[in-house]
Amino acid sequence: MDSRFRSPPPQPTRPPRTIEHGHERHSRIRLEGAAPLASAGAGSAHARYLALYRLVQARDKTLGMAFDNPRRSTAIMTLISLARLDLLTASELDALSDETREAILRALEPLD
Repeated sequence: MDSRFRSPPPQPTRPPRTIEHGHERHSRIRLEGAAPLASAGAGSAHARYLALYRLVQARDKTLGMAFDNPRRSTAIMTLISLARLDLLTASELDALSDETREAILRALEPLD
């Protein structure tokens, strides 16, 4: 068969496990942080609801970079976002190729 007519490689039907695990860790951390805002305490129920709403809204942008629409073309940027959020474990980082791991570590280095 002529190489011009080959079908593209199949796209993954689900995100890589690293992203799934990072999403779960992120959700757990955020729920733990939101619990004090939602529990009975200072202020009315409506005030606590507004504080919780603002917290979730502020974190949506961060979540979007790390978890929305995972694709192979954005995998390294997604992994960098996970690492910046401290959601990429050392064992997950070690499981990546040397090239990918080095790219992530370079991106995390502070600019001088």
